[in-house]
Amino acid sequence: MSKVLVMYHSKNGTTKRYAEWIAEGLNGDLHDIKNVKSDMLSAYGVVLLASPLLGGPIKGLTITN
Repeated sequence: MSKVLVMYHSKNGTTKRYAEWIAEGLNGDLHDIKNVKSDMLSAYGVVLLASPLLGGPIKGLTITN
């Protein structure tokens, strides 16, 4: 199975708790999105992002070219 990275952004801890459960269930690595560098992503075959959605953009995600 591919190596799994679960990234999360959590203001109050709820999303972090769900991300922890997902990472544990998939035997993946867990990182706060603030600590993830783009060069880390190539080591993973699966990358998941857990983030709250409250009528706006995905929190903690900035897309650059």
